[in-house]
Amino acid sequence: MSRPVYGKQRQQMKARAISYENSSIIYWLTLFFVVAFLFFASFQTALFNGESTQLYAVNPFERPILSAVLWCSVILLLTAIYFFTNWRFTDRADLLAVCVWLIPLTYVLSSFTAASNHLSTKMVLLEVMYATFFVLGIYLNKNAIANTVIRYSVMVCGYAVVIWGILNLFGNAYSNDGVMLTDQGLRLTSVFQYANAYAAFLMAMLIGCLYFLIHSRKWYSVALHAIMLVPIIASFWLTLSRGGLVVLPIILLLILPFINLKKQVLFLVYFVLATVGSLAITDKLNSVGNDVVSRVLATRTPSGEVTLLGLSDPMVQQGWTALLVATLSVSVVVVLLHLFVGLRFLEKPVSWLSFKYSAFVLPVAAILAGVIGFYVLISDSPIRNMLPDTLEQRIENINFEQHSVLERVTFYRDAFKLIGDHPLLGAGGGGWAALYEKYQNNPYTSRQTHNFFLQYWIEVGTLGVLVFLAFLGYIFYQYIRSFIKGDEESRNRRFLFYIVTISLLVHSMIDFEMSYGFIAALVFLCLGGMASGFTTDELAFAKKPFVTKWRVAFPLVLGLVAVIVFIVSARQFGASTRYAEALGNAAAQKPLQDVMNPLDGALKLKPTHPDYVATKVGFLMQLYSQNKDENSYNEALRLVQRAREKEPHNKILFGQELQLYSLKQDHAKMLELVTAGLANFPWDNALYERYMALLLEQLDKARAENKKDLADQFGAQILDAYQTVLAKIEHLKTLPEGQMQGAPFDLTPSMMLSVGQTYYLRGDAAGAANVLKNGIGGNLDDATTQAIVRWYLAALAKQGLSDQPLYEKLIAKNANEKNEIDKLLEAAL
Repeated sequence: MSRPVYGKQRQQMKARAISYENSSIIYWLTLFFVVAFLFFASFQTALFNGESTQLYAVNPFERPILSAVLWCSVILLLTAIYFFTNWRFTDRADLLAVCVWLIPLTYVLSSFTAASNHLSTKMVLLEVMYATFFVLGIYLNKNAIANTVIRYSVMVCGYAVVIWGILNLFGNAYSNDGVMLTDQGLRLTSVFQYANAYAAFLMAMLIGCLYFLIHSRKWYSVALHAIMLVPIIASFWLTLSRGGLVVLPIILLLILPFINLKKQVLFLVYFVLATVGSLAITDKLNSVGNDVVSRVLATRTPSGEVTLLGLSDPMVQQGWTALLVATLSVSVVVVLLHLFVGLRFLEKPVSWLSFKYSAFVLPVAAILAGVIGFYVLISDSPIRNMLPDTLEQRIENINFEQHSVLERVTFYRDAFKLIGDHPLLGAGGGGWAALYEKYQNNPYTSRQTHNFFLQYWIEVGTLGVLVFLAFLGYIFYQYIRSFIKGDEESRNRRFLFYIVTISLLVHSMIDFEMSYGFIAALVFLCLGGMASGFTTDELAFAKKPFVTKWRVAFPLVLGLVAVIVFIVSARQFGASTRYAEALGNAAAQKPLQDVMNPLDGALKLKPTHPDYVATKVGFLMQLYSQNKDENSYNEALRLVQRAREKEPHNKILFGQELQLYSLKQDHAKMLELVTAGLANFPWDNALYERYMALLLEQLDKARAENKKDLADQFGAQILDAYQTVLAKIEHLKTLPEGQMQGAPFDLTPSMMLSVGQTYYLRGDAAGAANVLKNGIGGNLDDATTQAIVRWYLAALAKQGLSDQPLYEKLIAKNANEKNEIDKLLEAAL
């Protein structure tokens, strides 16, 4: 990890530092770790920070994250050891290496008010990992060898991800949802399991590939990048990402001005050639992929294993042939063009291409061409009809009335509601996932805000987001300043980092790729790489004696953080291992003790982990249902109540506590819990059903005890809930035509029965009949439908009315219904 050295003997000292690095074990270990991480993390679903939504299932995303954090803490400790003798606080990069730790600190502060202790803790660990990569990005990239290794590792890793996606497309490899067959068509996702995140990554790789290509002089380097152009662009089309299509021109406009006009010309020429080649085969790849993936998925077993297709399969051969012909044709043209024309074009002085603002000519022209092109594409023009069918359909649907745009706008509005209630420190890591149901405008399901900056604001509040924006702003300002002042070699060594960072951050404004640990770590590594090239002017305050005196404080703090993170992540990884063992034993139908022992071990290490608690409580409830063992019941209640103190918004734990009270028929506790639950889950149909039914029971009880005022109070609460449901139903009708509602929400037969009974018992027979008549069309074999008809007929009779055909149908189904109706008519109102 090299760093600039100052003083009269600067060059000699710098040479000694580089010599030391090249012989330092720690130096090579950290460099090896960064490279290994890129390849490991990308193929672990890119370390997606998601949660399992299934009870009794191992979270497939958690263990890889914990493993990555664990190894990262070891590297951070080694870095701290190295810094004891080699770190000095002198320039802006050193300042940023210190300031980056304010980011995980803001997450620590937000954890004190976190909506979920589990999600908040995980985000603190991840932010420490990201800060570590930023520090490594600074100091490793100061060395030319490490810089070259990192840059090429980023690109080769990206190329491997692209190839893996194509292997999945042609049935030669398989990863869960690596290719998705949706109602929109085939969508390629590769390692990400989410097409839009893959599209964002592909944009970074595409621009990086083109940048490397125009700066390559050796034929083999030119060939490597030229060969990947068609696969990258074809993969991008197959993601069907409309957001990617919209964002790509914006990203290009933020990148091209940093490249001189002659290089821009080559950049765009190669881009156009590869685009034409990829468009020629997109429909073929799509049809082959649909056929191949359908056949592979048809062989999938319950354990997730599939039968892959070999190269002898005719459809696979057609796919590979189309791809290879297009790839080789374009790459040969690009290689020859670059070696025999492009390099000479770059070397030959052209005065009219070298004026002061020449770098802005093509971007400005691109804006004009883009506006014209966009109009042509959205209009019914022959040019649009020349596009592949899949791409034409996606472009046709680009508008502000499509459901994905409307839903994102809803997410953003709901996000601001959440921010308004947690303005300063935020709701902690995972705040949106924990709380969004409380604030949602309609019953959608989305554990991601689809905007990284808004989600960040939710998690760490205004204080945290200002720290982060100031951090980013300072880096970009200093990078542009250093870029203008720097030489060509320095620019080329760090421009890939700018490409990757700007591509991913811009796209993250409309999606959630920064929720992938791999992508976020890559962004921070690249931010560090950008900072590594800042001007080496010594900061004035860095010369103060107290700065030199307290120099060792930084490595000491890093070492302490590394040790704490190692302990926490090791405990959590151990707990995850035991939990997986418990579920494995349960799946193998081993004795209960073989399930409970590792499960208890997991809970000992992580007592309030919602998945672990929910799983054990589920087993304990089964035991209680079988043998009425009070110890099992009490332990289950104790576990779930303790966990809910840390996870008050976890819906699974909420449902389990409600079920435990139901087992004991503790209606008072149930009503108390459901009342609180409606505040957190206001779009849950089943909760309103349960709430009204519980209130009705309390109303009946109060009437039996002649407590009229109390009965009236419970009746009023039922009718208030009824009006709330009606208002929500009316609100859903106001959603834009293109926006999906989400989960069903309606006035259910159970609600109608509760409301109708309430009106009836309050003496409003007409009101009861008006509500109940909406539920009489159901199947009379259903007990709820029978009850609705019974009370409806009684309500009619109270008004001197009748429905004889309906009455006869009910009596024919159940002769005892006549007596039940008579009892209702005799009931005191």
